Amino acid sequence: MGQFKNLFLLCSLFLSYTSGTNASNIVNVEDSYTTYYLRGSNIDYFEDASGKLTIEDITSVKYIDSFQMPKKERPTNDRNTSNHWLRFTIKNTSSVNVGWVLEFYDFRIDEVKVYVPNDGKFKVLTAGDAYAFHDKKYKHKNFVFNFPLSDTETTYYVQARAFEKVSIFAVLRSHERFTSYAINEYFMLALFYGALLALSVFNLFLFITTGKKLYILYVLYTLSILLYAVTQDGIGFQYLWPEWPELNNYIFAIALYIFILFTILYVRAFLTLKNYFPLLDKVLRIFLIVRSVLLACGIIFIPELLTYKWLDILPLVLALISGLLVWKKGYKPARYFTLGFAFLFMGLMLNILSAFIINTNISFVYSFNFGVICQMMLLSLAIADRISEINRQKEAVEEKNKELDVFVYKASHDIKGPLKSIIGLTTIGMSDPKTQEGKTYFDMILKNTKRLDVILADLLMVTKVKQTEIQKVKINFEELIHEILASFQYYPSFHEMEFSVKVHGKKEFYSDAGLLYSICQNMIENGIKYKKPASPLFENQREKSFLHIDVYLEDKAKIIFKDNGVGISKEYQDRVFDMFFRGETDKAGSGLGLYLVKMSVEKLGGSISLESKEGVGSTFFVEFPN
Repeated sequence: MGQFKNLFLLCSLFLSYTSGTNASNIVNVEDSYTTYYLRGSNIDYFEDASGKLTIEDITSVKYIDSFQMPKKERPTNDRNTSNHWLRFTIKNTSSVNVGWVLEFYDFRIDEVKVYVPNDGKFKVLTAGDAYAFHDKKYKHKNFVFNFPLSDTETTYYVQARAFEKVSIFAVLRSHERFTSYAINEYFMLALFYGALLALSVFNLFLFITTGKKLYILYVLYTLSILLYAVTQDGIGFQYLWPEWPELNNYIFAIALYIFILFTILYVRAFLTLKNYFPLLDKVLRIFLIVRSVLLACGIIFIPELLTYKWLDILPLVLALISGLLVWKKGYKPARYFTLGFAFLFMGLMLNILSAFIINTNISFVYSFNFGVICQMMLLSLAIADRISEINRQKEAVEEKNKELDVFVYKASHDIKGPLKSIIGLTTIGMSDPKTQEGKTYFDMILKNTKRLDVILADLLMVTKVKQTEIQKVKINFEELIHEILASFQYYPSFHEMEFSVKVHGKKEFYSDAGLLYSICQNMIENGIKYKKPASPLFENQREKSFLHIDVYLEDKAKIIFKDNGVGISKEYQDRVFDMFFRGETDKAGSGLGLYLVKMSVEKLGGSISLESKEGVGSTFFVEFPN
């Protein structure tokens, strides 16, 4: 009996050897409610570095002992030029006769082949992201195969290859269990993408209504996360590019780059890093340049660079650090920003951790998605807080400006009385000067006091324009302009010029008469003051100086003031509308005329521009709505 027992043990060992399995790596299928993981402890692994071995080679005596237990729970293709083989044995002890599916979670595997024993041969089930999506039997983002279980203990083989680093990890489920999981998974994904799209549309609407640049940056940042997410979970291949599997080797790297790009742009804009921490701002800009070069090199020269993504954790860490530092500086909106990036970072870390832990719980697998949603909501609060902070600062500045305007107005009034007295006394003094030297002094006093009087009058007009409430009345442009011209009849050089006024269009026009009067008065005075002098230094000296005024009435009013005066030097054309700017210091004036025009035009919701050539003349274009 002892000899038979020893013989039996030897036969068992031989069978175990030839089948390449042992009791420890057998998957016992006992019921249809459990998810069975094919992982490091119950599979054998072999790397075919040549990439040429077939299933016949792998199952031959030569290679049967080459399989080893993998070092990781999730075997990965550390070398993308190899074929990676898995071997596992399933013992079906379930009493319920149900259908089963084998699901591979990593949808980035270029090609996966499952070898199912069938009458001494193998039936091959093939899938992979190198094939068009419609080739899949199950229209699911992962690779899913119908997997018939034998009543006997059966050994199966899997061959996989991939361009980028992937996890060769699968689970065995009943159809019922798979359907339940898939429905829950797609429902959660629908909520996630629906929330991202809703936040994008809402903030796009806010951008359109407020014009705040930060809202459009938020929209672009959100959409970049959405693009990155669809490359992360396989939804993109299923719904966006199902007929272009060749994109799968590049789209992930491109989407990741776009995500990092808009992360950096958003961080820099929201935290105004250039002002708070210029060094951090410079580091982020340098990183973006380096990252752009790496992407270009990966696409054009070294494809392996596209698979390297650990570097992209750096800008997320810097974003978190930047938020904390700016918050510490006292910028309150940074608190929501920092908390949002903390959620994103935590979700990303859990997602990375899931690559080392066999866990199919949706909340764990999609931890990055949950982190994104939390971040998006907090960033919305951060933007609202930032806009409120800007409005508070703006209101404070406006209040200070009002106080300053009141001060200027009162001071101008207080000075104007004594100044008029000085002008009067100086005029009297000039009528009977004792000496020629005294007359010269009186001339200088009168000239400067008159100039100061003009400046005070214009300062009073500036405050008046600022405080003006728009009163819309019907405007007769021809009457208004002729009235202004009549007021200049006694102005020096008025009769040396030709004036023409033409109104094109008969559309009724409504605007503020006082502001329009001020605009046209300053423009006409400017044309007279800077008319062409009678000098051979100027071209067309025989041509009489002119000012042509053309008014075009459509949906907007467009007034063109064209003269042939001295013109404006190109170096001064960007500054002529600045406060107190005077191109020629020998001309009388306060330097506030064109500033007043621009301020009045903008008060009416319009714009002003000019074309000018020195020595030839100037043309001013004024536009404002009806």
